[in-house]
Amino acid sequence: MQINIGNNPVYVGIDTGSVGLRVLESSLKDMTNITLTNTSESYSYADGVSLNGVVATAPITIGGVTETIKFMLVQSVSCIKSMPNCPANSFQSNGRAGLMGVRLDIAGTFGGIWSPLGQLPGNYPMDLL
Repeated sequence: MQINIGNNPVYVGIDTGSVGLRVLESSLKDMTNITLTNTSESYSYADGVSLNGVVATAPITIGGVTETIKFMLVQSVSCIKSMPNCPANSFQSNGRAGLMGVRLDIAGTFGGIWSPLGQLPGNYPMDLL
C-alpha cells in the first residue's frame, strides 16, 4: 500500500497481527517535516526479525487523509538471538519501505507507537477498515 510520510511516497506492507508503522530510514529521501525523538524503539516479529530505531513524528497520508502521528524510524534490522537465521534481509529487499501493523489495540506498545489507522481523525479509522 502506498502512503506518504512527510514528502516521501513509500510502499508499506500491511500486517494485521502487529501494531504500529515501522519504516526504514533509508527509504526516506526528504526528512522535511519528519521529527526524530531521543526515544529508542525496538520491535520483533514472530519470524525472528528484530527492528531497532527511534520514535519519530510526521504528517502521514493514508487513503487521502493526513494526520501527524508517531511511527518507528527503523535504523537497523537484525535477527533475535534465538533465531539467528531469520529472514532479516526480506524486510529490506522486497521493495517495501516498511510495515504497517494495523492491530488496533495498544497493548505492548512502546514510545506511543500504535496503529496509524487508530490515530486518524474523526471516523476515518472505521471507514478505512
